Amino acid sequence: MRVDVVAFYVSRGEPTLHEQYMGYLDIARQSVERQPDHRFVVLTNPSTELPDGIERVDLADDNYPLMLNEIWAQYVYWRLNHDVPVIFTAFDCLVNRDIREVFEGADWDVGITYRKKMLQPINNVLYMNPVNHLRARAFLLKAYDILRYELDTELHDWMGDQEAIWRAVGQYRAWEDERDTIRVDETLIKYLPCEDYNWFPKGRTKLLAKARPRGPYVIHFKGMRKQFMRDFWEKHY
Repeated sequence: MRVDVVAFYVSRGEPTLHEQYMGYLDIARQSVERQPDHRFVVLTNPSTELPDGIERVDLADDNYPLMLNEIWAQYVYWRLNHDVPVIFTAFDCLVNRDIREVFEGADWDVGITYRKKMLQPINNVLYMNPVNHLRARAFLLKAYDILRYELDTELHDWMGDQEAIWRAVGQYRAWEDERDTIRVDETLIKYLPCEDYNWFPKGRTKLLAKARPRGPYVIHFKGMRKQFMRDFWEKHY
């Protein structure tokens, strides 16, 4: 069984920042290639330059808002590539373990990653199970429609993907209930804790002083954590 690890990235027209992000993207690619039967793909737009050796799929529109672009590109990619498990990640994520393990015996359709955070607990790493791809696809379309038609337009460019997923699950808080699986329309949603499936490291010095964490499947260098992504990679892999 192959797993597609699919990151979304489009250039925002800032050359210095773009160059830095290309370094992160290349590290992400290397982390995926360390795992057996894993394929790394980047969803992007035609005007974005990517490093050599990175497989790209141009599904984003140059003139479309960023977050709408992301969810729509994910929806189209899944519609065309639903025969294998897919994990939608970001360009600042490392794959730390064999993702195939997550899907062994899984009966859910979409896995969403969450933190026990009051305002916005949902993160934008999604695990897509091909067992019933139509139900998984319907959930992506539901999130897209919420973002496009129900949320404020400022969320179309930033953070709107997470808010749309959060609203698509009815703002259900799995950590306050006994259920970690819920049904949204016909789609079976699995709540996956970020500490195991989308872990955010804290503190460069503390992190680099320790051995590489073996537990998380994905390590996400979100926000300011990007600045020590390369140091972490060079020390631990």
